[in-house]
Amino acid sequence: MAPTPTRVLYAFWLLGLLNNTAYVIMIAGAKDILPSAVGLVYVCNVLPGFAIKLTGPYWFHYVRYKHRVYCASLLMGLSFLIVALGQITKNAALSLFGILFCSAQGSLGEASFVALSAFYDSRKALTAWSSGTGFAGVFGYLWVSFFTLFLGLNFETSLLLALSLAAGFVAVYIFVLPEPEVQRECTVPPPEEALRLEPAMTDADDDHAADGGPAWDGPGDPTGGPGALSRTQEMSKVTSSMTVQQRVAVTATLWPYMIPLTVVYFAEYAMQTGTWAAIGFPVTDAQSRKLFYTLANWMYQWGVFVSRSSGMLVEPTRLRLWVMPTLQTCLLVLFCLTARYQLWYDWTLLAPCFVVGLLGGAVYVGALSLIAIEVPEQHREFALSAACLADTVGIIFSDIVGVGIQRWLYGVYDIHD
Repeated sequence: MAPTPTRVLYAFWLLGLLNNTAYVIMIAGAKDILPSAVGLVYVCNVLPGFAIKLTGPYWFHYVRYKHRVYCASLLMGLSFLIVALGQITKNAALSLFGILFCSAQGSLGEASFVALSAFYDSRKALTAWSSGTGFAGVFGYLWVSFFTLFLGLNFETSLLLALSLAAGFVAVYIFVLPEPEVQRECTVPPPEEALRLEPAMTDADDDHAADGGPAWDGPGDPTGGPGALSRTQEMSKVTSSMTVQQRVAVTATLWPYMIPLTVVYFAEYAMQTGTWAAIGFPVTDAQSRKLFYTLANWMYQWGVFVSRSSGMLVEPTRLRLWVMPTLQTCLLVLFCLTARYQLWYDWTLLAPCFVVGLLGGAVYVGALSLIAIEVPEQHREFALSAACLADTVGIIFSDIVGVGIQRWLYGVYDIHD
């Protein structure tokens, strides 16, 4: 395979950064949006995304990638505007409604670009994407902290200024990301085979274009003339021609990658929504709880960034993929015991928060990298898109459990925010 152009890596990194920043900004402001039920903010930030990731692999091939990007950018802008309006009018329901748009945007963007990586050097593109999404955690918290803490502006102003991120998302896709490099067959089929092939290819191309399924949207002739068969076209055609039964069957084979993703995300988000929101020094002081929640998430995001950037440095294996969610579950138990009994109760708790991020990020990039390595090429685009559902399933269950954990701990310490 030819060396991956640097522009591809820059583009996937920036797209990952911008795609996930909106989600992080909402999470960073969860205590401002709904201080007494942080988990509800998380739930609204995941439910529409779950619906898109669940159904997307069955209709994505009807919508061009560029149209999905435009839609995601619009949803991002709407989410910032609506949540800001909700904050200005002190309408929590309106703010939660705006967060629904943010959830849809993030999942649409993630499922689309993770699938699009199949048309480049998948492992490098996925590592760049994962690194960008990892830094989005740091960048999102920096965004909110810079405007609210350093400049002294309110949260809604930081949201309005974030409209520039939605415009940047489209700009990177249009002006930075190059078309996938077309890789062609070296041999020209015999005349009688070409006669059979060309009409079928022509018909398929027309149908595929009508459905919006090409892997790229740029100009030029992707077939390169008689007898030249594009690898990107072949992969895209296989994805668009799969039946529902075939899609379900391929998804079922992805359980070795999806179960670890689900478990690791369940554990880490249960910690964030449940235990970290109910820890403070002292726990009865609202500002102390908010400070720990912010710093714990800061450490977590740095851990995610470090591990998600390591996709090309650490060789992924199935054993590692399954061990890490087990360790993450142990950390969830540790934080529950700590929050309840205060056995280990000082600022050194930020260290395991960093480890939580390391484990979560490593499983994310490891699972996607393994899919890119192990899944047959003709199913790779679909498999990468379908696997994105796993983390969202984990987050949904964790948000429900997290609300219960936070209320339990608030009841223990008689906290009424």
